[in-house]
Amino acid sequence: MRLRDAITAGRYHARVATLVITSPLAGDGKSTLAAGLADAFARRGYGVDALTIIEHHDPATAAAKGDAVLLVAHGGNADDVTLERAARECSAAAIVFTSVLNGQAMAARDRVAAISARLDVTLLLVGAVPQDRLLAAPSLAQMAAALDGSLEAVDDAAADAVEWIEIGPITAHPGSVHFATDGSKAIVARGDRPDVALTALEVDAQCLILAGGGEPLRYVLERAEVDEVPLIATALTTAEAVERLGSLYGHGSFSGPRKRERAALLVENHLDMEALEQLLQLGRPA
Repeated sequence: MRLRDAITAGRYHARVATLVITSPLAGDGKSTLAAGLADAFARRGYGVDALTIIEHHDPATAAAKGDAVLLVAHGGNADDVTLERAARECSAAAIVFTSVLNGQAMAARDRVAAISARLDVTLLLVGAVPQDRLLAAPSLAQMAAALDGSLEAVDDAAADAVEWIEIGPITAHPGSVHFATDGSKAIVARGDRPDVALTALEVDAQCLILAGGGEPLRYVLERAEVDEVPLIATALTTAEAVERLGSLYGHGSFSGPRKRERAALLVENHLDMEALEQLLQLGRPA
């Protein structure tokens, strides 16, 4: 495509803006926000010829890496002193709070206003992203490792996350009624209860966990393979398995397509994208 045609089609940009994302503490959500912003900007028509997003771990050197610095802070982690120091070090132009509790958006605005006043700068609050269970959830690979178990799944499924853990009924029970939680779920069933395991495979479980040791029954394995449901087998008891899995939530790595999709959705719903466009001096694509 000729340059004139590219400009007319809105595919040529005179400059490439660089947005640097940094944070005062580890685990504040830099990777999640960087991925979500990249996809959200792409949906608004900005390609790599218009915008580059860089994740940078050291606030003290972030300002030299791009045109504007976006400071990301976990709503409950950094205190005001730590947040103010990071904002000063990186010369932040804007800030985003992540994992914000319901009803705390106003408190986030007050914090930013107070920090701006003390630093005598204009620090723009461009969003307060609420807590999200999927983003906090562990991947299937993390779950299998925590259970000292074996994971039977295609490679890309191992990186995906599960929002909920459900325990199969112990006594005779209509399993399809028992497993009623909305959202992605892993169902923990005793390995000697193939009836529960088969019912779990009928209710769109994202993962089946067979506890108690022993070799999973062949027809359960075959059914899981046909339905393409990942299966984790562990020697732990059901109670031990659930206890270990519970400790993983809040420490899940950012991986898998479902987390990336959720990150983009949260960015689009909770960040002021127009304010970021103006900050980066991005001309809207035609």
